[in-house]
Amino acid sequence: MEHYFFTFLEEINKIIFLIEPNILQIKKSKKQIEKIINNYKVEQEKINIIFHKINEETLSFNILKNILKEYNFIGKVNDITNCNLLINHNMNQKFLNKKIKKQYQKIANEILKHKNMKNYYLNKIEE
Repeated sequence: MEHYFFTFLEEINKIIFLIEPNILQIKKSKKQIEKIINNYKVEQEKINIIFHKINEETLSFNILKNILKEYNFIGKVNDITNCNLLINHNMNQKFLNKKIKKQYQKIANEILKHKNMKNYYLNKIEE
């Protein structure tokens, strides 16, 4: 099983971590990222970070980016009070306010950069 996981990690070009912007979650995430890099020999350049659940109590965005500066930063997503509704309705536009939609579009563009993929996530957001 581990052989397949290792092969899978070699084939993908981006590993995306969703990290909550608090000290505890950042510490846990850093340990997990280091474990993946060291145990599975994943190149640091493949690690991409998205901060989610951003709100007024969150650490400064510049501090967050500086704490994990050795990894690629893709974007941030504000705290969505009704996230389950959004997910359960397949990211239907009427449940997605303009600010959140813009954040998801930016992240999707960053993920799809340098890749010949269908714009699945962008299409979902624009439906």
